[in-house]
Amino acid sequence: MREASASRPEASLGASIKRIPLMKFNAKGPVPSRGRGRGVTYRLRGGRGRVENAFIATMKSGHVGVFRRAGKARLGIVELFGPSLGQVFKKFRPAGLARAWEVFQKNFDHELDFVKGGVPDAGTD
Repeated sequence: MREASASRPEASLGASIKRIPLMKFNAKGPVPSRGRGRGVTYRLRGGRGRVENAFIATMKSGHVGVFRRAGKARLGIVELFGPSLGQVFKKFRPAGLARAWEVFQKNFDHELDFVKGGVPDAGTD
């Protein structure tokens, strides 16, 4: 996020396209799975999802993630990811722009009224 200032009257908002690990979406499954094969469930805004043949494991580094075998090899595993903030941001961009414009107009009108009317009376005690 880059805020506007008097010398630069524009603001910008962005989001990373790096995908979020599936573990961050309330992933649940047997830990360790030991071949029980029930898969891993996770929850996104649209509802719950399930990944068959996935398992939750802790790496030597301490990182906990949802993984799936990438082939027949014993150690061919890949971590699973959900959407990125950039993807979600892009999906809701039109609604966000409309809301930002609405709030801008309201705040701009309020600030303009304040400048025209001066400081309101705080009252006396």
